[in-house]
Amino acid sequence: MKDISKSILRLAIPNAVANITVPLLGLVDTAIAGKVAGDVGIGAIALGGAVFNLLYWNCSFLRMATSGLVGQAYGRSDWAMCKKLLKRGVLLAAIISTLILVFKEAITNLAVSILSSDETFRLTDAAAKYVAIRIWAAPAVLSGYVMQGWMVGMQRSKLPMTVAISTNIFNILFSYLFAMKMQMGIDGIAMGTVVAQYLGLGIWVVGGMMDKGLKEYLKKGVGESGEEISYWSFMGKNLDILLRTMVIVGVHFGITILSAKIGETAIACTACLMQFFLLFSYLSDALAYAAEALTGKYIGSRSKVELQEMKKLLFGWCSVLAIGYCVVYTIWWGDILRLMGASEGVVGYAREYMPLVILITALSFVSFIADGIMLGASNTRAMFKTMWGAGIMCAVSVWGLWSWDAQWALWIGFGVFMVMRGILLLPAVKKVGA
Repeated sequence: MKDISKSILRLAIPNAVANITVPLLGLVDTAIAGKVAGDVGIGAIALGGAVFNLLYWNCSFLRMATSGLVGQAYGRSDWAMCKKLLKRGVLLAAIISTLILVFKEAITNLAVSILSSDETFRLTDAAAKYVAIRIWAAPAVLSGYVMQGWMVGMQRSKLPMTVAISTNIFNILFSYLFAMKMQMGIDGIAMGTVVAQYLGLGIWVVGGMMDKGLKEYLKKGVGESGEEISYWSFMGKNLDILLRTMVIVGVHFGITILSAKIGETAIACTACLMQFFLLFSYLSDALAYAAEALTGKYIGSRSKVELQEMKKLLFGWCSVLAIGYCVVYTIWWGDILRLMGASEGVVGYAREYMPLVILITALSFVSFIADGIMLGASNTRAMFKTMWGAGIMCAVSVWGLWSWDAQWALWIGFGVFMVMRGILLLPAVKKVGA
């Protein structure tokens, strides 16, 4: 039990530290944009960021499909397959990156036209320029996804943390240098991000080469694999996760779009309250990463007892974490909203919905750990099916309740989605290692 707890903490803590650095980057970029271009700059960064959230979120399968398969190969000491999976993942990332760059103009124009909520030329034009420059980082970003998934599977957590922190620091420094010192404005912020992403990719490569343990594993990874994983199986798992991710993106963007139909206060309230789930995800995702790595390892080594103990520990720890967040949200929810910049009107509007937000937080921890376990087990088909089931339940809930109260319909629908995506996975989770 103690050894398993140590393994969880060894994998989870560095990922938690890395996750916490993410919001800092967004805050600094927004602050620099406001300095160099005022409200138009802030709007362009927000709009451009939404474009890349949409684009890269849908490519997250490059990380997710890799980690479980590599973890299982690691567990059975199949170093040849570990090596093959890295090559396949990088090749797939290269192909997708090439397609993104070939069709970058079409992607930029389509994304900005869909997501733009301001019809003025200045905002749309600034956002389009930002996207057109930042999109050149796609090869580095997508290759980084593969490297992160591979490192998780190889039970490595310090290098991903180092890369995440270093990339964010580079991003801040170069964005400031280009935008402020070299007076490149919004273009400079985008250029700073591109430079930072490629420097981050360099750290992945150099850090991996300097890891003595990894070098030994790769030296052993010569010859045939003990348990071959076909290209079709590898691609099938990537496709399952892509289709699953499309549901998550659809739900989040759907709620944003429908909130805009209700009114300005409603969409501002929704945007702020969604941050409560983002804050919860920083630590719960870290535990989910540990679940991915250890589930794959224990399945590969056929360590059924350790796997069952790990599942109990992770669900227990994440439930305690959820309770802690709920206590903080119950006491300081108003202060947290004000820190986000919410007006008193939005704070007052949110008061009615906070109890439901807190309840959803308390119950949604199941989905994070369940996802991690299923990714480690590479049961992507179950994840795909249950996510679509939860998405349909969400849509039906919103549609059925919309005429009663539109805002309540959105939050109840979102709650159904967050809770059911975990509950529907539980039967499959129980079978893992049984």
